[in-house]
Amino acid sequence: MLRVVRLRSSTWKCALLSLIGVLFLNGLPSSVVLASNHMDNPLTCSTINSANLTADRPNAQSLLIVLLDRGATMGLNGGGADPNNYSGSTADVLSDLWSGPMAVVAYQANRATTFGVGLSSARQALKQEVNNTQSGGNAPLDLALNQANALLQPGIPAGSRIAILSDAADLTGSKDALNTAASTFGHEGVPVYTFNLSSSSNQQVQPLLEQVSQTTNGCYENITSSADLAQSVVNLYAGWNSLEFTRIDYNTAKNDYPVTLDITFNSAAFLTFYDSSTSNSVLAIAGQQLPKEVVDRSLDNQHYELDTLKVPLQSGVYTVTLNTSAVNARVYALTQSTRTLQFVQPTASSIAYTGQSLPIEVHLVDKDRPTIPEATTVFQAQVTITFGNAPPVSESIALHQQGGGDIASGVFIVPMLGTPGNTPVRVGIIQITALSKDQGITHTTLVPVTIPVFIPKAPPCPTFQECVKQNIVGLLSLVLLLLIGIILLIWFLIWKRKPTVMAHLVSVRNPKRILELGEHRPWLKRIFRKSVITMRELETHPETDVVVELVGEPLAFVASDTDITLCMTGGGGSNISVKVGMDEQVLNEKQCVSLGSSCTIYKNGKSVVTFKI
Repeated sequence: MLRVVRLRSSTWKCALLSLIGVLFLNGLPSSVVLASNHMDNPLTCSTINSANLTADRPNAQSLLIVLLDRGATMGLNGGGADPNNYSGSTADVLSDLWSGPMAVVAYQANRATTFGVGLSSARQALKQEVNNTQSGGNAPLDLALNQANALLQPGIPAGSRIAILSDAADLTGSKDALNTAASTFGHEGVPVYTFNLSSSSNQQVQPLLEQVSQTTNGCYENITSSADLAQSVVNLYAGWNSLEFTRIDYNTAKNDYPVTLDITFNSAAFLTFYDSSTSNSVLAIAGQQLPKEVVDRSLDNQHYELDTLKVPLQSGVYTVTLNTSAVNARVYALTQSTRTLQFVQPTASSIAYTGQSLPIEVHLVDKDRPTIPEATTVFQAQVTITFGNAPPVSESIALHQQGGGDIASGVFIVPMLGTPGNTPVRVGIIQITALSKDQGITHTTLVPVTIPVFIPKAPPCPTFQECVKQNIVGLLSLVLLLLIGIILLIWFLIWKRKPTVMAHLVSVRNPKRILELGEHRPWLKRIFRKSVITMRELETHPETDVVVELVGEPLAFVASDTDITLCMTGGGGSNISVKVGMDEQVLNEKQCVSLGSSCTIYKNGKSVVTFKI
C-alpha cells in the first residue's frame, strides 16, 4: 500500500515526516527500502539510539500512551507555546501509524480525559476527539499519570511507551505524582519520554521531568518551540526502531520527484509535505495520475494528509508533482521489497578483538539469491562500539564492491584497550548496520549484527629472553610462591614428627574427675605448641577443676620421643614435687622431671593430681 502524507509547515516538515516513516516502517514485516537520489545523513537523536536502548522494541501489542497538555498556557488559539496545535497533529499521526493499541490522555481544568485504547479501526474517532479538545484551565499532570498507570494494568505489553507533551507551566503541583511515576514506570520497564515546551528554564520543573526520564530509561528534552518538540519525538522513534531516512531529489527538468519501483517491490509509501503556499500534490505513474479507486485517503488534518495506495503495485517510474511553486517541498519514499541487504560477515558468532581489524561484507539478496548491484551502488556500514559503561561511539565505514561481484566489503579497526594477557577478556560489544543506495532506492539491514569485543590473548614469545623480559613480574611471583611452599612443606614435616602430649590427670580429691591433656586444645596451640601444654592453657580446659591447685603455677607438660616431663618454666612461691614410685623429686626453676608412665604431683607436700599415660 502506498501512503502519501501532505504537511503544511517548513519547520514541522522534517520532524513529522520522519515520525510517519518510522511508525509506518514499524508495521512492515520484511525488509524496508527507502527511496532517495542522494545520501543524506539519517535523522538521529543525540540521546536515544539503538545502541543504548534497554527497553523492548514496540510491536503490534505494545501500548502507546500520549499525555497531552491542554492547559491554557499551551495557547492553541494563539499566544501560547503551541498556537498551531502541532502537539495535536503529533497525536493524530501516531493514531494513524502506531501498529498497536494507543491512548491519548488530554489533561486540563482539573480533569484528565482518555481517548482511544482501540486498534486502527477506531483511530479516526480518536483523532476527532483530540482535535475537538481546546486549551484552557490548569494542567493536572498528576491525574494524567494516574490514568496512564491504570491503562497499563494488569499486564504491561512489551515495548509499551509513554510520552508527555507539555509546556511544563503547571508541574510544580505534580511533584509527588512525578516522583511516584518515576518509581512505578521504572520498575515496570516502561520508558517515559518528557518534552518541556517552555521557552524559559524552570529550575523547579526541569529536575522533575529529568528525574522521570532518567529513572525510567527515557530521555528529556528542553525545547523552545512545538516544531522542536516534533523533531525530538521523531529522533526518539528513529532510535526505538533503528531506522534511517533519505530524501527524494527534485527533478528540475520535469518539476517532479521521481523514484523507480520494479517487480521486487510489493509495498511502497510516498511522504509528500510542503508549506501553506503549495497544494494539490499529484501522484502518478508513467505520467498518468493514479485513479481514486486505487487510493484510500484519510480525513484531512491541519498539517498533513495520509493516502494509501492499494496493492498490487505496478512497476515503473512513480512521480509526485506539485501544481504550484515547491521551494520548501520535500518528498520521501518508504518501500517494501523482496530484495534485502544481508551481512556475509561478521555474523552473530563472530568475535572482535581490540587493536585488530574487523572485516565487514554485505550483499543484496533477492528471494535468497545473491544479486549483483549496479556499479553506481553506494554501500555504507555504521559501526557502534561500547566499552563497559562508557558512552557508545559510532563510525561510518565505506564498503566497496569487489571485482564486479555481489560482495561489498570494508574494514573497521577496533580501538586498542588494555593489554593482552594469558586469556582473552571481554570488554564490550559492537553493533553494525548497513545500507545500500542506487537510483533513488535505499536498502537497509533491518537487524544489526551484535558481536562481543575481547582483549586478545597475548601472542607467544619469539625467544626465551623475550619471554623472561615480558613475564618478569610473573616469574618472580612464581619463584616466591615456590619458596613459600617449600618452607611450609619443611615446617609441616618437622611438625608432623613432633610428639603429642597424650596423657591424663586424675584428681586426688575426687578420683572420678579426669582431665585429658590432649583434648580441648585451641587450634593455634595444636599447630604451634604441639608438644607443650602449659598450666595457663589448662585454665581454659573444661575439666580445669582437676588441676585447680596448680592453676597459676609456671608449669608445662612437655612431650619428647621417649617420655613426658613436667618442667618449671619460671620461679614460683610454691614447692612443687613429683613422686615416681618411691622416689620424690622437687622441681627447681628451669628444671624438668620425667613423669614415667604414672606418678603423683605434690604441691607444698600435699598430693593434688595423679599423672597417667
